[in-house]
Amino acid sequence: MSGVPRLFYGASLETSPHRGGPTVTLMRLPPEGRFLSTAQREAALQDWRRSWYLWGKPGVGKSGLAVGYMREWIWGGQGEALYVTVPNLLAQIRATYGPPREGKVEEADVVYKYAGVSLLVLDDLGSERVTNENMEWVQDVFLRIIGNRHDGLMTTVFTSNYSLEQLEKRLTERLTWRVLEMAGKDHVVEVTGKNWRAA
Repeated sequence: MSGVPRLFYGASLETSPHRGGPTVTLMRLPPEGRFLSTAQREAALQDWRRSWYLWGKPGVGKSGLAVGYMREWIWGGQGEALYVTVPNLLAQIRATYGPPREGKVEEADVVYKYAGVSLLVLDDLGSERVTNENMEWVQDVFLRIIGNRHDGLMTTVFTSNYSLEQLEKRLTERLTWRVLEMAGKDHVVEVTGKNWRAA
């Protein structure tokens, strides 16, 4: 699974502390059953492919759920999947700036990579450092990637320490509206529980 950090190599919906709960149930790939017609199966898959916005305090298992869904996506043959944290994504784009050099990656290549993949796990949205000097740039990067994914009906799993209402104050209503439309209200989930990293 491309981009997933070693910490989450073993993450799956079965190993999640939230297994057995309603969110994990919804994140599981719909089974192929003999009692489902082709149309019913496709309808179930279409709903399952909707994006997710998982938010809550640090360490409660948001990233593990996101990687678990990513694993289901790959096992189910749904296409390529990429994982990236927001700080790493922005760092990759910043690295494209500067004078030309051999093998230099262009900004458009990084944006296309994440805007065009079948499934993107965008971890830790809201953790980026936003200042008066870089606010427009950060918003532009997100709108290009998330806007393209929104318009292309592509699945994205967002994780954040912020609710969408809190995120709106950092990254504008234009962005959070797109996230909400991609996920739908029932795929915007507050993940609660103890801090498993501190356990």
